[in-house]
Amino acid sequence: MIEEILILLALLLGTIADMKTREVPDTLSFGLVGIGFLIATISSLFYTSFSPLINTAAGFVAGIILGLLFYFTGMWGGGDAKIIMGIGAVMGLGVFSIGTTLPLFLIFVVNTFIVGAIYGACWMTMLGVKHFSAFKKEFSSVMKDEKIKRTRLLLFIFLGIIIIISLVAPIYTGFKIATVIVSIVFVLFFYLSLVIKSIERSVLFADIPVNKLTEGDWIIDKIKLKNGELYKPSKTGISLEDIALLKKNNVKFARVKEGIPFLPSFLIAYIVTLIFQNWIVLLL
Repeated sequence: MIEEILILLALLLGTIADMKTREVPDTLSFGLVGIGFLIATISSLFYTSFSPLINTAAGFVAGIILGLLFYFTGMWGGGDAKIIMGIGAVMGLGVFSIGTTLPLFLIFVVNTFIVGAIYGACWMTMLGVKHFSAFKKEFSSVMKDEKIKRTRLLLFIFLGIIIIISLVAPIYTGFKIATVIVSIVFVLFFYLSLVIKSIERSVLFADIPVNKLTEGDWIIDKIKLKNGELYKPSKTGISLEDIALLKKNNVKFARVKEGIPFLPSFLIAYIVTLIFQNWIVLLL
């Protein structure tokens, strides 16, 4: 019970910080790691067994792997990646019961993906509605792009061919319907990506002074330096060395993408995990 309260408290404090500053304090993440190993050490001494320590270490390593994976693919910020390591250390991986049940930490990760997708869609929708004029202007500009026009034409030709083949081919009716539905969904996802792209450009992109950049900020455009070379943005955000490089080259402004505060989805996912526990077994 104490572990659940600590994680809940850390996620609550992290959510407040993320909403206010778009940053998650390292003290919360590393604090969870320390607490996780402290509790595991005490339990191992009390029960004279290495099992608690092994479970904690396994959860910590799983958190590191997941955190780094989604950090270096640009899906999570550094704070999100670090907090998952702390949660993994406190929850543990339950390595000695994996054969009989799915570890709760992995259930939490699955819940985070599901909740995160819904949360992200809702957040982007809210931004689109709030800044509708700017979004509408950007979306119109995106739709006029020649590459987008060609892609749209190819998609509709593809959809038309699929529908014609499905109607005339001597195949199972259910398969025909499924094929048409999947094709339509594919096209809808294409338009959804254009909507998200337009919202990002019209709302989340901003030109800010280089002297106000902080480590981890996501630079959007390539920046030309004095010697003619280009600074190329990194998926993991700008480093302190690169900020110094831009200042040295007298670069005044950089276009930055403001990240969505994602930690609230972690909090919601954890509450869902506490309530429903191992819900995946119901699908098996």
